[in-house]
Amino acid sequence: MAFTGADVVNVKAPGDKALALADGLKDLPFHRWAKRFSGLQALPPVMASPPTMNMSAVGGASTIPTPNTISKDSLLISRSGTWTQYSGDTAFNAPERAGAHISFKLTGRRFDIRGARVSGSTRGFSILVDGELVTKTPWDQFLPGLTNKASSATARHRFLCDFGANLVSFRCGRANIGTPSGSGYVVGDVLTLTGGTFTSPAQVRVGAVNGSGAIISLAVTDSGAYSVVPNNTVAVTGGSGTGAVLLVYWNRVNTTKKTRRIDIIADYGTMLGEINVDADASVTPAELTGAKLLFAGDSITEYQLADYAGGIWAQQVAWKLGAWDRSVPFGTSGRGWLATTPFSLDVAAIIAEAPDMLVIALGTNDASNEVNLASLTAEVTARLAELLEALPYLRIVVVGPFVDATGTYTSAIAAGVAAVASADQARVRFVDFHALGIYAAGSDFSASYGTASDVHPSQDGHDVIANGLALPVAQAFLSMAA
Repeated sequence: MAFTGADVVNVKAPGDKALALADGLKDLPFHRWAKRFSGLQALPPVMASPPTMNMSAVGGASTIPTPNTISKDSLLISRSGTWTQYSGDTAFNAPERAGAHISFKLTGRRFDIRGARVSGSTRGFSILVDGELVTKTPWDQFLPGLTNKASSATARHRFLCDFGANLVSFRCGRANIGTPSGSGYVVGDVLTLTGGTFTSPAQVRVGAVNGSGAIISLAVTDSGAYSVVPNNTVAVTGGSGTGAVLLVYWNRVNTTKKTRRIDIIADYGTMLGEINVDADASVTPAELTGAKLLFAGDSITEYQLADYAGGIWAQQVAWKLGAWDRSVPFGTSGRGWLATTPFSLDVAAIIAEAPDMLVIALGTNDASNEVNLASLTAEVTARLAELLEALPYLRIVVVGPFVDATGTYTSAIAAGVAAVASADQARVRFVDFHALGIYAAGSDFSASYGTASDVHPSQDGHDVIANGLALPVAQAFLSMAA
């Protein structure tokens, strides 16, 4: 079954009954994803009030006094993607393919993390706070000066993310009456607490009184805002009576010291080391949930010419499908089904990753190198069969070439998908990217190399590809859920 631009309609997940009949496997991560899918999700917004970000000079020390240091390999840090210890400097981990991300929960006002660039001149990081991007600005414009370790063996920087000085305030959490208090009050009286230093005082409403108008019960209607609290035994003003005294419990409110989820996406060609936080801060793992979605591809998937690490089309599609937490971009420059380096080199590593959902976006290099069409079709069939046999619960969506002027190579790849054994047809689909008609080399959405057009998309191109592919890819996966 192939999906093209003509199939772009509203998508809803199959019903519970259909999922219950899905080979008795309704509790697998893929089926749980399908059951919960209710439409494409929005991409992460950019923070309206981002933290202050600074980058140290090469070799700069942490500016957090007496910090608590979290090792790069700590179990307090969750990881997604393919990370490995960097061979040239054991103090760092580096993403092996197309970028990867780490996630943790910070209860504190700031953190710094040590990082460096391994290759390339534009590689960098994307940081999200509670699901919002700090910035989409290219890293070298946002924090210029990141040194490449290829030119300096000691190149390493610290990136400080600071949410600002923590100010403590207080609010009325609960007000009690131990024994009936005061006299002459009536139900509904609004009373204002006295004492303390405040910008707005707390207020309570009388809920019940006895025969003499003594208060029996009340409720807080305005918790107030205090820099200095009064004693726990607090007199009140207002209402119809006099003499009431309340027993008050005060809640502490922090302006910046709170729990936030932090996600850091590292481009392929960068690396990350330990994290420092304040001594009174804490770090706990962020729970990464849902199906594992892996994107296999070429340099267009490996982060070529996107403005920010979260901007490649694969990251965007993962977000739109609600499957970003455990997503694995797996692009390699030069990859094709056959050319210039064959996809067969990736199969063992993909099997080891054991994804629940796999998108294979290859063929542009095959088309540009004019590989034999019959050999291309046979290779597609063979590699799909190998993956489906090794991973019995895997669902695969094959995306045709991003650049294929005539559609010839798209057709050869589609034929390879169609030739997969009939027993496995329920677990593989083809999306005809060429038929979508949304991208071409030399278009307004591709980059340029000098005066020549480039096959690689600009950031606008990544956006266009993601917007065009997300729904057909979602449809293709959903069609395999029942």
